[in-house]
Amino acid sequence: MKKILFDMDWTLYSFENGQYTWSRLESEVQSNALKLLKILEWDQYLPKFEEIKLRYWEDFSLAFEDIYRIKKEDYFNKTWDIIPDWFILDNRNSLEVFNYLKSKWYDIFIISESPKIWINRVLTYLKVNDLLSWIYSWQWNERKSNWFLYERIRQDIWTWYFMVWDQIKSDIEMSKKSWYRPILISQNQSSQEADYNIKSLTELYKIIS
Repeated sequence: MKKILFDMDWTLYSFENGQYTWSRLESEVQSNALKLLKILEWDQYLPKFEEIKLRYWEDFSLAFEDIYRIKKEDYFNKTWDIIPDWFILDNRNSLEVFNYLKSKWYDIFIISESPKIWINRVLTYLKVNDLLSWIYSWQWNERKSNWFLYERIRQDIWTWYFMVWDQIKSDIEMSKKSWYRPILISQNQSSQEADYNIKSLTELYKIIS
């Protein structure tokens, strides 16, 4: 069976302003974190929230683990349990493309550093859950940027399969080191490290054919 691996955020969908930072989704996640902090700190939760933002920047899960001993998975389940409909744009034709890949006998895998609860919410919203063979999400210190996540995947499904990404440094260049065949999907940039540069998922039809 042939295999193809996909990033999720920005590859299978986009945000309303093109990025997570300053998006409505970021505001919703921070609002949920603030509600959780209010339970823990009560009348001091607002200054504590500003202190955490200053010290930990965007890594709120690490802050809650360090300060309050709340496990990352528990933190994510409380702050990322969000219905995606109002926060992302289903504009990549992922369902159509995945159905085509299945007709060509491809196993489809998802690789994402997003929280598991958000991954499941998004894939259900995109209606592609039943078309997937497996979902790889980060564990402990396994990240795309440090290569460890790719190494775990390589041990499971070997190499030389297509990977479809939207980022050059953490995705294209790092996956190339693990002997995958990266495909960059982007409207405004290209990479010499990628086997193919495409502007939409439907361009995969030509590559697969």
